[in-house]
Amino acid sequence: MRKIVIFFAALFLGFLMPANAIAQADAISSSAALMAQTDKVSKLKNPTTNNPEVKQLEKMLAQYKVTDSSYWTPENSDLTSRGYGQWHDLGGGWKARVDRPAAGDAKPHVHVEGHGKSGAENVDGTNSHGSNLDKAGIPKGVQKKAKALKDYKKGQDDLKKEKAAKSEINRRHLNLKNPAQLAIAIAIFISIVGLVIFAPESAPAWAALLAAI
Repeated sequence: MRKIVIFFAALFLGFLMPANAIAQADAISSSAALMAQTDKVSKLKNPTTNNPEVKQLEKMLAQYKVTDSSYWTPENSDLTSRGYGQWHDLGGGWKARVDRPAAGDAKPHVHVEGHGKSGAENVDGTNSHGSNLDKAGIPKGVQKKAKALKDYKKGQDDLKKEKAAKSEINRRHLNLKNPAQLAIAIAIFISIVGLVIFAPESAPAWAALLAAI
């Protein structure tokens, strides 16, 4: 029975991988075009939303949809689609999920629940929702299992990209209160991190997120 499961898993991945490769190539091409337009806007002395270059950047951003939370990260060789916001069974009555960044919590963070306890912590170990896993009384062994999840590792990778995006935004001295410059900052975040946290037109939410990183 196990051999049959492995066979179908391999067959499924055979179909999945080419599709993923094509999607990644499209994403890279799209990000490159977005950054190229961002550079054009950045060369303007005092960009406003009336500039043709800014309008084109906003048009390009409008084509992006909020990133689906699921992606292929199987745990324990199963065929379950994993991703931000998805619960994982850690055993012993404990479960964990990793949440994407949000306006009120700019870093990917993990939630762990079980035995009447509930805790959260950013993937860099800092407080999330005003607390952390130690303060919530989550056992060290359970924390170790949660931090070994592939979703947690992806959250750490995404956080590194977030910080790289913030560094680029700071390097360009962008004013997030300026609509045109905020559009540049959003484009930089999407190009580097590869996540669309909010609809591109949700300016207040983006400004709050980018300021909090």
